[in-house]
Amino acid sequence: MFDWWNRIKTEIKAVIIAGGFVLAAAAGSMYTGHQANKTAQEQLEVQKKEYVLKQNALESERDEANARAITYQKQIEDAPTTFTRTLGSMINEAYGLTEKKEAERQLFIASKALVSARNDFRTSLDSIGKRLNSDIDALANELAKPKPDHARVSEIVQVLQKKWPAKAQEIELAVRKVLTEIGIGSPVKPRVSK
Repeated sequence: MFDWWNRIKTEIKAVIIAGGFVLAAAAGSMYTGHQANKTAQEQLEVQKKEYVLKQNALESERDEANARAITYQKQIEDAPTTFTRTLGSMINEAYGLTEKKEAERQLFIASKALVSARNDFRTSLDSIGKRLNSDIDALANELAKPKPDHARVSEIVQVLQKKWPAKAQEIELAVRKVLTEIGIGSPVKPRVSK
């Protein structure tokens, strides 16, 4: 009878030992599963951070491209005004010299610079150059003479100076039209020259 009892004790010990192994295996499996889950979460966090960095880089590139586009559009829109202001200041410089007989040389130099600026522009845009022709051509013809007449040069520059505000708007409008026709500008009302 004790045999039977010893046998039960041995089997109980075996079951307890086997149960311990099963519990240890389960705990190990849970730990391994937890570690795997933790590693997967860490990888997911790294991927999220990489995604956010890439998204921020794309947004930054987009913002920079938009800023460049705005700058380019502003340059296009300002080009006619810049040119007309440049010619206007050249006309005003020459006009300031018309009353000074002693400044004849400076008047001729300023007038030649004005004609040269117009010629450069006219070469690029003949249709707009036609709007610049009449008075500036008369000035060019007078300056081309071996001995330009101071009174005639002064008179032409004075006429240019008086006509310039209206002429500047006309030129600006023509340049904007050309820009619109070639697809790089938008039709914009001409600004009043200052």
